[in-house]
Parts: sequence; structure tokens; C-alpha cells
Amino acid sequence: MLALVADRDAAIVLLSEAWRLAPDLPGLADELRILGLVRVGSKWTEADKAAQSNDAEIERLIRLGQVVPGMTESQVLRSLRRPDQVTRIAGSQHVLEQWIFRGTVTMRVNLVRHLLVGTTEVVSVYSGR
Repeated sequence: MLALVADRDAAIVLLSEAWRLAPDLPGLADELRILGLVRVGSKWTEADKAAQSNDAEIERLIRLGQVVPGMTESQVLRSLRRPDQVTRIAGSQHVLEQWIFRGTVTMRVNLVRHLLVGTTEVVSVYSGR
């Protein structure tokens, strides 16, 4: 994608707009990551900016034992523990994982491992009985 748009800033604008319109578009998230962006909640931002504003909030959530989309694998492990069960579905560019934590309430943490960029992040969290 970047090859089609020589201007990195323009590529970011175009890809961000595409994300707003069609977040499930295959390969779109990987293209944004390749440009050095990270997802914080439902928005994409420069990694260094996200890290500065997000670190304190993530640390607070870890202390509270909470997990939110955008957290890394290591942050989930620090916040909770090793999961009781892991289910994996492999694709050509990523591996989807569901971590299940059993207790008073069952929590399901869905993660995606991006094989091309070597990152793992939480994409959704569900709690229930």
C-alpha cells in the first residue's frame, strides 16, 4: 500500500479512513501496523504517542486485574494469569487465539498474533457465567 502512496502521511490518512469505513477489510490492520501505527481502542495512532498516553492507563488496569482491547499478551498475563484454556485458529498472516479464564465469572480474551509484524494484541474481551 505504501508503494502506491509515496507520501507516508497521505497513506496514513487514506488507511485510517478505510478503517473507519470497513474495519474488517483483510490486511488493513497489518498495513497500518507496517506504517508504525498501533490501535488504541477503536483508533489508530503513532506508536510513540500511544505509548506515552496509554502506559499509565494500562498499568492502572493491570493493577485492577482488567483486560481491554489493545493490550499485549504480556500485559494480559500480568493482569490476570495463564489462561485455563487456549484455542487457536491459524491463518496465512495471523493466528487467532481465545484465552479462557475460569472462576466465579468466565472471561474470554480474544487475541490476534500478527505473523508479518510479530505482534500480539487483544481484540475483544467477554465476561459471563
